[in-house]
Amino acid sequence: MPTTQYHLEEGQLTADVWVADDAGHVIRLVAAMPADAFSEGQTPPAASGTVRMEYNLTSVNQPLNIETPPECVGVTPMGG
Repeated sequence: MPTTQYHLEEGQLTADVWVADDAGHVIRLVAAMPADAFSEGQTPPAASGTVRMEYNLTSVNQPLNIETPPECVGVTPMGG
């Protein structure tokens, strides 16, 4: 599928986005920023390292089964 890639740098965030030329939807997104950016004003920062997110669209309008990884079974969800 033909795509157009866009690159973004905003503050500490960097991102690359691939958009489908024919339909205009996001096919792929890769973004990263330092973890301490989420700890603004906290000394020392609450976290270190890099937060990285990757999204890949592989199938449209197809059934999808997402299974919980075994190491996550029994973990309390965020916010709950």
